[in-house]
Amino acid sequence: MRDHYKRFHLWIKRKRDAKPKRTTVSIHSIVADLLALKLNQKLETPEATRAITKWLDKSLSTWQAYDPELPISQQASFLAIQAIADPKLLKKLNEEFELGKIVIHERMSAKPTM
Repeated sequence: MRDHYKRFHLWIKRKRDAKPKRTTVSIHSIVADLLALKLNQKLETPEATRAITKWLDKSLSTWQAYDPELPISQQASFLAIQAIADPKLLKKLNEEFELGKIVIHERMSAKPTM
């Protein structure tokens, strides 16, 4: 039986940080596999792990809504889901959010970089 979460070791470099900070994030294996496919990688390969790690490093380091007070794995998962989700579904989700029908943490509403 496969593990439900995959771990990625990152070096996060934020503008305000003097040097990169090493951290580990856990992302659900389905989300990680979908992100690997989005990045044109074969599943369960070292190349897929490197591609996801590089994408997470860049996305978290450049994301405007990054908040060091929130769990880093939660923010990484949020960005990965936004990257793989159907744009029509994201638009519908944003409309529901704007109408007040759903609540998303306000610090996690910025779009990821791809």
